[in-house]
Amino acid sequence: MKKREAIMKNRKMGIHILTFFFITLINANYAISQHALVSAGKMLR
Repeated sequence: MKKREAIMKNRKMGIHILTFFFITLINANYAISQHALVSAGKMLR
């Protein structure tokens, strides 16, 4: 029972880490694309 509980806990942690990783990745991509758009806008002006 104890071993199974530990596995469940680890699985939950893994899901949390994955979610956090994806959110960070999406935020980083968004920030980079925003920055690129601003830079392109300045160059076009």
